Amino acid sequence: MPSLHDDHTGARIAHTRKVRRLTQRELADLAHVSYSTLTKVEQGVLPASPSVLGALARSLSVPVTELTGQPYLEELRQDQLDGLINPLRRRSTSTTSTSFSWRAVECGAAGRASRHGEPRCVTEPVTE
Repeated sequence: MPSLHDDHTGARIAHTRKVRRLTQRELADLAHVSYSTLTKVEQGVLPASPSVLGALARSLSVPVTELTGQPYLEELRQDQLDGLINPLRRRSTSTTSTSFSWRAVECGAAGRASRHGEPRCVTEPVTE
């Protein structure tokens, strides 16, 4: 979900509602929440109760975490990805002093073609 200028639950609800092309009245009716409550929540005047959040999330077909902004899944995924990539980067920089060449082990049209239509070749690194 894109970063919003007003980074609160109500702003996320309003953004998601607008993306779904719903009016406040339509969303309130779908979620069985009063129109007054919805407008106050979107404006940040009233905090959304868990039951209101659940009803709005169901009506908008999104997880509650998308409306609350928790637990920052994109940042968490990026951190996890960095944790996996960094050891590989360290390993590849430590092997840069060794020269690699590639040797074709198995090639030919008999093998499965790649998605571009060329025959696949299986290669393996050979240290010199």
